[in-house]
Formats: sequence, C-alpha cells, structure tokens
Amino acid sequence: MKRAYHSPRAGRAIGLLIVWLAMQLAATHHAWGAPRTTPEAGLVDTTFGASAMAHPDTARILRREGATARRGPAGPDTARMDTVARREAARPVEKDSTVVYDPGIFGHVHRLEALNRTHRWELDTEGWRYRHRTLDSSFTNVHLFSTPEPHFATKNSVGLVYGPYQSDDFFARPTAEKDLPPGIGNTPLLLAPPEMYSTLGPYARFSAISGGHSARGVLLGDLLMTNNILPSLNMGITFRHAEDKTEYANHRVSLNAARAFLSFSKGRLFANLTGDLGRYDLNTNGGIQSKAWHLDSVRDEAVVPVRITNGEARIRQHRIALDASFDLLGLLHEIPDSTNVERLYREPTISLITLQRLEGQTRSYLDYKLGPDTGPHHISNEYTNDSIARLAYDGRLGLAYHHSPHATLRFPSLRAWTGYRISRYTMGKPFQYLNPQLEQREQSLYLGAALDYDFPIGHLEADGQFHLWGAHRLDIRLQATLDLYIPRWKDRLALALSFEMAAEKPGHFAQRYYSNNRIWDVRGQLRRELYTGLGAELKAPWWGGKYGARGRIYQYYFYFDETGKPQQISNITILSAWAEESILLYGVGLRARAQLQHASNDGALGLPLLNLYGELGYQYEVVRNALTLRLSLEMYYRSKHLADQYDSPLGVFHRQRTFELGGYPMANLVLSGKWKTVELYVMAMHVDEGLFGRDFFDGVLYPALERDIRFGLKWNFYS
Repeated sequence: MKRAYHSPRAGRAIGLLIVWLAMQLAATHHAWGAPRTTPEAGLVDTTFGASAMAHPDTARILRREGATARRGPAGPDTARMDTVARREAARPVEKDSTVVYDPGIFGHVHRLEALNRTHRWELDTEGWRYRHRTLDSSFTNVHLFSTPEPHFATKNSVGLVYGPYQSDDFFARPTAEKDLPPGIGNTPLLLAPPEMYSTLGPYARFSAISGGHSARGVLLGDLLMTNNILPSLNMGITFRHAEDKTEYANHRVSLNAARAFLSFSKGRLFANLTGDLGRYDLNTNGGIQSKAWHLDSVRDEAVVPVRITNGEARIRQHRIALDASFDLLGLLHEIPDSTNVERLYREPTISLITLQRLEGQTRSYLDYKLGPDTGPHHISNEYTNDSIARLAYDGRLGLAYHHSPHATLRFPSLRAWTGYRISRYTMGKPFQYLNPQLEQREQSLYLGAALDYDFPIGHLEADGQFHLWGAHRLDIRLQATLDLYIPRWKDRLALALSFEMAAEKPGHFAQRYYSNNRIWDVRGQLRRELYTGLGAELKAPWWGGKYGARGRIYQYYFYFDETGKPQQISNITILSAWAEESILLYGVGLRARAQLQHASNDGALGLPLLNLYGELGYQYEVVRNALTLRLSLEMYYRSKHLADQYDSPLGVFHRQRTFELGGYPMANLVLSGKWKTVELYVMAMHVDEGLFGRDFFDGVLYPALERDIRFGLKWNFYS
C-alpha cells in the first residue's frame, strides 16, 4: 500500500498552530484546508461523532451542495481535522463507501514497524510509553525461558534459579522504586511492568521444566484472546509457578504469580487495565559457615554446618494499573493505495491521558531458632517474626500531543502530566513487643513530561520528573536516548547515545527500619543521592554486533555496609564497556559477550573486572519447515571480586571484605529441537564440574549447583 502523504499546509498547521487550529475548527462549519477545486468542504472522522457508534466502519463527507456525487480524482493531500465541539455540523451529510481504518491499540503505541501475529508491550511508567518486546519463538533460546534475565551476564545469587539475585553487570540491575520494602527490590520477577498484548486470534503458550535431584520445576503459561477489528479488544491471563531446592537443608524457593490484562480501543477511547498477584516464599540457611566446607569434597552436604537454621522469608504482592486516554482532537488521512482505492486512516492528535496505580507489598521474615552468628536481637533471642509492608497509590492526569508521521514538517510527540502519590508504611516498633505496629504516611506531588521525536536520521526519547511538594520534594530525574542512523542503512548500522541524571532521597525504609535483627534511624543524616551518566552503543545488525560503553558518576552513593546498615560515600565512578556478537552462518551459531567494568571504590561497590558469556552451536533442519535440531555449548565466567553478601533477615545484598567470588568457568551442554510449534530441550548443567576444582559458588557462601540434568518443553498454540 502506498503510504506517502504530501500536505505542507497540514503539517505546518498541526505543528505550529495547533491551539489556534483547534479553536478555529470549533467555531467554523468549514473544514480547514479543503481542496479548492472540489465541492467537498472536508472529511469528518465519524468515530469521533455522537452517531459514530452505529456505523463505525464508514466515513462521512460534508459537502457544500448537498448529497452529490464525488467529482474528480481523489486528492492524496486531503487530511482533515475534527474536534469535540464540532460534533454534528449543520450541513447535509452523506455516507461514503470509503472505510475508515481505526488503528485500535496500534494508534497508542509508537514506532511499530511491522505487524506480527503476536505483539507484546511493556509500559514504561517513568516515561509513560509502551515499549515493544519481541515474544521469543526461537528454539535456540528455549533453555533460557525459565531463567531470569539477564542471561548474558553472571549474577550473584543464593544458588537458586528463582531466588533473589544481583546481576554482576551493574547497569543491568533493575532500578526498583526506592520506597519498596527491603528484599523485594532483589526479586525482579515480582516487579515486571504492566503489559499489553495483541494477537491475530486466540493464542496460548505453555512451558514446563523439570530437573534431576535438584527438585527444580517450572510451569509457565499465557492465554490470550483478542479481537482487533472494531472495537479493538484484547484480554488474557499469564501465570508463573516455579520451585527450586538445593542440596542443603532449608534452602528452597517457591514462586506463584498470576496476571490478567484487558485493553480496549474504539474511536476516541483507549484503556489498558492490568492486575497481578504474587506470592514468594524463600527458605534460606544463610549459606555455609565457611568456604572450606565446600572445598572438602569428602564432606556430605547433609552435615555441612550452615549460618542460619530455619530462616524463612515470605513476600506477598498485589498490583493494579489503569492506563487510559480520550482523544480530544483527531486527524483523518485520505490516502489512495497502489490500486487507487481511497482509504481513510484515523490518528489521535491531542488526548487527555491518565495513569492510576495501586499496589501493596508485604515482607515477613521468620526464624524460630536463632543462632549465635545472626547478630543482636532487639525483641527476642529465640524467635523472630519481622514484618514490613507498603501500600501505595499513584495517580496522574495529563495531556498528550501525537504528531502525525505523515506531516511534511516534523515535530515531537509530547506528554505532560501532574501526579500525586501517597504511601503507607508499616513496620515494628523499636523494643516493643505488645504493640508492634508502627504506621507512617508520606505524600508527594510531582510534574512529569516526555518527548518522542522522529527525524530523518534518527529518533529521540526523553522524559523527566520533578517533585514539587511532600516527602520527595526537590527530587528530580531526567533521561534521554538518541538513536542515529543513515536512512538507507537503517537496518545495518545505528548509534545509540544515552544521558541520565537524578537527584533522589533514599527510600523510607533506608532512612528508618525497625526489626528484631536490625534497627536504624538515620533520618536527617542521609543526603540526596545524585548521579550523572553517559552512554554510547554502536549497533550493527548486519553482522550481529553491538559495541558500547557507559559511565556513571555518583555523589553520596547509597549502599549497605558490612553490618547490613545504610551508608553513603561522597564520590564513586562506575565505568563499563562491552562487545557483543550474534552470528548464524551455514548452521553454525555463535553468541558471545565480553564486558569490562570498574568501580573507583570497591569498599562501597564490588564488581568483577571481566564478564564473559559464550555459546557455540550447530543447528540442522532435518525436515524442512517442520523439524530442526540444535546442539550447543554455553559458558559463563567472571573474574574474582569481593561481591556483596546476601543478608537473609533483611533480604538485601550488603558489602563484605573477606570472600572472593568468581574465577571459575561454568559450562552447560544443550540439545534442543523444534517440531513445528513444539520446542523441547535437554540440558546438562555444570558439565565441567571437577575439572577446575570445587571453588564454584553462585554467591558469597552459597555453593553453585553440582552437575545436573534439566529437560523441558514449550508449546505454542495458535488459532
């Protein structure tokens, strides 16, 4: 279909005189910019009118001379605007056979370059924009579907696949909200952003995985039902269940999460409603007492002494989010296709937007038999039942301007909003056992704005927030990303530049925390954390390469010290550089990533100097378009460094200065196959066990899993 649109007058008016144009359109009966050689006074987007619901598939033509036949060839530059005030103008109207194409939800997401069978978007709540995420249907990654991201980097964990973890790549660590209860920010699986899907017909996906003696089991599923004709209606549910257990007693994790979504779009109205529930149970023994116990291979795991006897953390979460918009001003394009058939395309121009979020998280830690190495106890020396919680509401209201990609002049799409946030925090009272509940409320009022700008040689995204009043007064955050490319080589070479800046107070629990295990109150002592960052990445999809560097400078960097209490350091600089390659040639597949990183003060932040990931495999199509097999070997490696240690009662990673983590390569052998829509795999984990000694640990004092066999399948169902 020919998508060209040439209208200098429409482009200039939309970009430069949008306010004046809206007022003029509301006051006049004549559509702006009508062709002077035809009797038509303009095109009205009937979906925006009161009578549109009865005939959503047709366009109305307003004429000067009553209902007459169309004369002359269709002009390609007859874009017209319609406002709410215009409604049903006092003119004779007549239905025309031209179909109005309503973009549905696709009109509310940006930069969608191709229509696929299934689409998935994640809502970036900071910039208030939807980001397209490709649903991985490649069997080459089937063994990674149950592994938390990022899979290109190693991570500091407690030896459990679905346990809390901290990526060894500093810039891959999720930037969770600072006001979350400790322990929840280190379980990114519970913090997935609101989602939206679109499929051509019913779609379902199921995944299952099982392990050997490690008692690993995972069950995943997605069920989606859609109707993208008129109205655009999409609904679905996703669920996750995972269990994992190591050889050491009382060291296991269980995750159960379910999410539902409903998106609706018709005419002026768009709404996306999501809700999820999560339950997370972690039993951890705090790791072994000494590294020497693991290096001695004669020792039976069942009698290795551990640091905590029976510690259990329980996390409960519920969230609901509504993203909605109502188009105050619409734009209609009349564009002939390659067969000279006239087609009308509808686009929102100015919209009233709102985002409402309500969420609650609770974390409890129970320990019935406190050991001598668990630190001082402020309530009881025999029993701990610490519980903290947060209930938060965040509401936004704003305006959005969507710039038409068909306009001659290019202007950015803009969003601006004001928001209100109120949070209620619950924790124990210090040294009190009878009335342990202490509740506090915090409120904030803030402003936000975002920008999306497409220009001939690139794309710019920028957004920011500034808190005017309340607990986070004067907090500010800015970030921007600029993609540059040569138009003819857009799919071959691109350069991405990024900038970020923030000045934010530490979270509520970082300033004050009361429990049986830790007590601190440093309100008034912690400074606002400031950082500035720059980054650049050269993307070369032509040969599958990515090469980049990134840096960030902190003032008053916040961290937890060796005792698990909050601290700040005046200055620290973090640098990272990486090279990534992904090639498939004549059946031979290579994926590799090498990263160098450095922190100027390892007393506050410990990072491995070198991170390596590599996968080499061969795939063969046994039956054309039906059966494909692949055999691959993957390897992870990180250099030795003083990594953070996981604190079970707090649920956070804090500094330590005695245990070096890393220096051991981990290798996995994977055999996978795909039969049409079914993908199977068998993986031998840690096949190099014993070749380089027994100094293999996933985290400080948490040994990695010994050699094990995992197998699983993924099944996609389409209508």
